[in-house]
Amino acid sequence: MTVTIEYQLDNTDLARAAQAIAFNGEDALTRVRRAREWGFVLAVLLVLMIFLSAWYFGPHSIDRIYWIFVLLTGIVAPVPLIRKRKRLRRIFQSLARRTDLRLTRTLSITPDGLVLLHSSGETVVPWFAFTRFIDGSGVLVIMREDGEAMEIIHKRAFDSPADLDALQSLLLRHRAPLTPAFPILPSQSDRMR
Repeated sequence: MTVTIEYQLDNTDLARAAQAIAFNGEDALTRVRRAREWGFVLAVLLVLMIFLSAWYFGPHSIDRIYWIFVLLTGIVAPVPLIRKRKRLRRIFQSLARRTDLRLTRTLSITPDGLVLLHSSGETVVPWFAFTRFIDGSGVLVIMREDGEAMEIIHKRAFDSPADLDALQSLLLRHRAPLTPAFPILPSQSDRMR
């Protein structure tokens, strides 16, 4: 099976790819659901702290505990959000700096790998060079082992959804296994037996 598509990426596609990479392919609904769960956990924690402070310190301490909790939550809660936004901006800037992504490309999907034709030549990328892919909104991001985006593909560039499904199944079937961070060795006690 050989499928050939032609496309050119713009800033919107790069922003979608950066968002898919930063949030690891999660959609907005999943992120909202997680935020609600954390909000529920914080509310339960607040009620628990109020009851414990009223029981231990007496009813006059409830106001102080409440305001301490509100201040700490207001200071600590936005930190992960700010870190995600900074990461998203950094990923988008690194993608925007790559001039090779903005070229008009012709991508051929073959059983041996991906064949990329662009103005600077032809590149054949075997399947084992990919470790995973992220299915973002409107884009498919193919990742290398080091976490760098190797290829960003328009979903709308495919003639039919069956071609996109075929590429995704090939990526799942032929992707390279992730290498462990360190070798797992038996413990000293296992070696002595």
